[in-house]
Amino acid sequence: MIILPSYRAILALHFDDENTVSAISVTLQLGGLQPKARNPLLTLLLNNGPTPTLQYDDDALSATDDAGKLPLSYSDTEEADARRTWSAFRDPVGEIVVRFVAEPRKTDVNTPVGPRIDLRTDQGGVFGGGQGFLPYPPSDEPWDVQIDWIIPDSAPAGTRVACSLGDGLKNVVTGRPKDVIAGSAFAAGPLQRWPPWSSERVQSLAKQTRQEFAIYWIGDLPYDISRTAPLTKSLFKSIASFFGDAVNPFRVFIRRVWAGHGGTGAYQAFLMEYSPGTEEEQSEDGLADFLAHEIVHEYPLLTPELADDGWYNEGGANYYACIAPFEGGAVDKSYLVKHLNNNAQAYYTSSTIDMEWKYVVDHFWDTFELTKTPYNRGFIYLAQLQGLISRATNGKLGIDSIVLELYRRQISHQANNSKVFYSLLASIIGKDETEKRRKAMENGSLIVPPHDCLEKYGLKLVRQDVEKFEPGFDSNSLRKKIITGLVKGSRAEQAGLKEGDKVVTSWMLWTAGDALENMMQVTVLRNGQEVKIKYWPRSFEKVETWKWVET
Repeated sequence: MIILPSYRAILALHFDDENTVSAISVTLQLGGLQPKARNPLLTLLLNNGPTPTLQYDDDALSATDDAGKLPLSYSDTEEADARRTWSAFRDPVGEIVVRFVAEPRKTDVNTPVGPRIDLRTDQGGVFGGGQGFLPYPPSDEPWDVQIDWIIPDSAPAGTRVACSLGDGLKNVVTGRPKDVIAGSAFAAGPLQRWPPWSSERVQSLAKQTRQEFAIYWIGDLPYDISRTAPLTKSLFKSIASFFGDAVNPFRVFIRRVWAGHGGTGAYQAFLMEYSPGTEEEQSEDGLADFLAHEIVHEYPLLTPELADDGWYNEGGANYYACIAPFEGGAVDKSYLVKHLNNNAQAYYTSSTIDMEWKYVVDHFWDTFELTKTPYNRGFIYLAQLQGLISRATNGKLGIDSIVLELYRRQISHQANNSKVFYSLLASIIGKDETEKRRKAMENGSLIVPPHDCLEKYGLKLVRQDVEKFEPGFDSNSLRKKIITGLVKGSRAEQAGLKEGDKVVTSWMLWTAGDALENMMQVTVLRNGQEVKIKYWPRSFEKVETWKWVET
């Protein structure tokens, strides 16, 4: 019998005078190790894009072992997403115990949008990703992991806790620390749940039911949970079935923030954000598509996850968020066609359509247009390959055959990187054709899938040019909270937006470009008064665009 190293995190909640979770005292117990002095013991990202973690500077972490006090030191990398790694000054003896306090990040309306990994408060509770506040062992081997919560007797009535591993006070799992610890989502406070908490339910040892699905939030949501929750569950079941998964659970954590909306994938979960007014900007239909994308992220991923492979990881999520729910019967053909075409127009009307892939990767966080490029380009690229594979095999195979094989390799811990992807593709359509299509995608050449690529769904591709996406100003204006680079004669200017306008709030450009009919709204401050400016974020120039129609 193999005895694995163990990681136990004890999370004790603290509340302030307003009954809000103000901090979490964390005790980590590391067992089954034989580490040496100066060897990596724990690690934590310092930031993920523009989002910082709690970092724990100086002596915020204290440690002991069987020999007494265990002094720690740390070193940081200098890469864009920097990482801090702790080690011991001397050889540890026996079980290692590390203690620290996690205080939620302070945020306000000016906090920039980024990956949702930070621990932050929400209406009396807290939500966050493990990689935002829980240091974990830098190991790619499986560990026995246990998450224990402590809710004090003085806690407000109705205080609940949940994480990716379950919604009991004790949750156990075996897996790689970077997946099941750093990758997990966490929440505590006056949590509401769908399906509802049972009146007889006691938060003790969480007994995971088969293919459990749950949603957690605090306060009043801007969506009708009675409609969106069953649909999201149906989407999850269909997507899971498509990839042959009838066991793993999925949990959605929803937190309210100051501005914007979006989310970040987690281990068997998704952490989603909304802000006041989100319901005007994002329809429940758009929300369902968004959640489907994130559910797909549980399945086809190239590993290790590299920025160069974003076209597959993000484009694949967009593609199968359309295909898998339809194949599973969760949605009808009109839903399929609508969401396929939303993705197609987002690609064809993008300002980055002709940019080289290397530039996109190297400047990924510079603008929202660059950040979104892998989603759109990857989607249309996979649709193109679907058509080429289908033609090469007389309809017997499609892109599914490669994606499902890569997923099989992923769960079997076999190589499933881009090299394997292109090797599998070349075995079907030929090496020369594979290289030709790869280079065209990376060089920013226009991608037009074969007209019969989705013939098996009774669809064909036709040309119908539409207006190019154009915010009408430098997209970084919304980060800087002042309008710059206003495009003369644009619809934004015609609607009343002015150079130098101070931005109070705005809708997200990401969502504005998701569908041809979507609008854009910016609220600016003029003479002490807030002025809302709403317009169609499209240029007067039409660009070559292709869409699917029923045959």
